[in-house]
Amino acid sequence: MAWWVACHRDPEWVTGIRGHSPSAWRRESARALGLPKAGLQLLPPLTAPTLYWFISLGSAIADSNRRYAAFNGLLTSFAAVMAFGAPISYAATFAFGGPSYVLLGRHNALRLGPIMLIGTLAGLITALVVQPQLRGELFSVSLGPLRGVTLGGASAFVFWWCLRRGD
Repeated sequence: MAWWVACHRDPEWVTGIRGHSPSAWRRESARALGLPKAGLQLLPPLTAPTLYWFISLGSAIADSNRRYAAFNGLLTSFAAVMAFGAPISYAATFAFGGPSYVLLGRHNALRLGPIMLIGTLAGLITALVVQPQLRGELFSVSLGPLRGVTLGGASAFVFWWCLRRGD
């Protein structure tokens, strides 16, 4: 019991870093590895489905035939877009973003240009692969190459912003 009390009264005893708590030590070790904060790692892939929902809402508002129906069930439509879009976005992030992050980190090239290039290419490839599977009789999702490039670039920009933000 005495070690537990000493541990919580003197963080240096646990971490070896004067004036830092164990959670601060974990943040510093993650920063030394070049990793963004854990919460910020989850944000960039959610950018694509959120932006897709905003674009779809804007196109519905711009269309005079769908304008008044666009505001019926906003939360339901957002949940549906997230239910289908988030897994696709996270899969694309793990397939393209993870290896690219490691490769760019090794070559010290984690800058906006290379990150945006990889994000737009990932968005284009994902749109070309996923587009034929999202056409059905019940509902269809219009995800053309231009939208894929836009969504991939937006996710890459948010990832770059999270890296720059740091702690």
